[in-house]
Amino acid sequence: MITGLETLRFIENAYAEAREEEMRIGAALSEASQRAAKLRRDRLTQLNALAQVKFELIRGGELVEDLDAAEKQAKAALDQINRNLEDASRRRDASAEALRKAEAEKDDRARDDEAAALALQNFEHDVAARLGEDAKWRDLNERIASLQETLAQAQRKASQAEADRERKKIPYEEDPLFMYLWSRKFGEPDYKASALVRYIDGLVAKLVDFKTARGNYQLLNDIPGRLQAHAHEIAATLQTEQRRMSLLLQSRIEEAGGAALQQKAREKREALEASEAARAAAARAFEEANRQYYLLIGRNNEGAFAEAVTMMRENDERDEVLTLFREAERTKTEKDQRIVETIDALTKALGKTEADISQLRTMLDAAAAKRTEIERARAEFQRRRYDYPGTTFRNESAIGDVIGGILKGALAGAVLGQILRQGYQRPPLPPWGETIDPGPFFPPGGAFGGAPDDEFTTGGGF
Repeated sequence: MITGLETLRFIENAYAEAREEEMRIGAALSEASQRAAKLRRDRLTQLNALAQVKFELIRGGELVEDLDAAEKQAKAALDQINRNLEDASRRRDASAEALRKAEAEKDDRARDDEAAALALQNFEHDVAARLGEDAKWRDLNERIASLQETLAQAQRKASQAEADRERKKIPYEEDPLFMYLWSRKFGEPDYKASALVRYIDGLVAKLVDFKTARGNYQLLNDIPGRLQAHAHEIAATLQTEQRRMSLLLQSRIEEAGGAALQQKAREKREALEASEAARAAAARAFEEANRQYYLLIGRNNEGAFAEAVTMMRENDERDEVLTLFREAERTKTEKDQRIVETIDALTKALGKTEADISQLRTMLDAAAAKRTEIERARAEFQRRRYDYPGTTFRNESAIGDVIGGILKGALAGAVLGQILRQGYQRPPLPPWGETIDPGPFFPPGGAFGGAPDDEFTTGGGF
């Protein structure tokens, strides 16, 4: 057995774990991107050195000048990117730390809220145990019970009348002569027609006994509305009596000294809501800092590093460079042999690093998807008010297994919703049920998880 608050904490811990994993992979991708960019720059440096050795083979000194300019441009670009990346990394780390603090603060406020709410619940149960001796309470309770039964009967009658109307109106509406006269409002004060048409319509009316049929059809249409109006009147009376009971209950709670507990419960709930709002703001700030960070490291083959690498790759792929390299390979001298070997080693290291980058990007997408899944599951959990004090889940082990599966990328958040529905146990109802305003402890009627077959989904899997 696990409480709703403990379950939410479990989900939030999984979210934090997924976030930390995403940040670790992002940092690794940043390092790999920096390494790849440096390898390309070093390769460009070596090509420049090689060109200086063999410049007489390729258009005199023009290639040397081009490569030297490209090397300087690459160095300036990478230096600027690294400075920007340092700033972005600091902002992301700071926003992540702020989010961790906001989550811890929200967790503390949630514990305070639960403690205050459960204390109030116990107090209200004690008050309720003594209400049976209160004559005014008994009278109200009996009247409300009677009104509820009357309302249920009125609603059943209204529903039956609606069904009867849909079934019994068919013969009328399939009779073209009757519907012709009905649509022309024959026999009503606002019926208008020439003398000849009136005469002909009168003959038709006698033929189909329109007067009798019209009364029956009108009554058939009117009865459901009348019954619904009657049900609404009863419901309004019931609500009035429930408000009276709520006021009576509140007065008895205050007489018993419960006002301070109610005030404390309200204050703790307000503090929790404020801390949740702060956590949400911190989460948005982290998302933005994370997005800016990704713009630099190039999560999807884009970003500042990708632009710098593209610039250097274009130099690598120039015809003159390829010719230079082939010539150096063909006619190695002692002077250029070491340069060629260095370029070979840099090229191999670059290939391995770019393979690492591709793998890290895939891992980063999976980590971000897991974090998104868990965050959506968390939002849905709170939307259904599963974290309300007194809520419990009887399948703690299954919940843990599913959350573990989401963290491994094997399950989607929708599965968590199914497991939560299966194990959900609503808070114990107060002795007076949900027929009156329950005060600060209980959510409004019907807020305990929705209908049994409601879908709990986070919008897909991965």
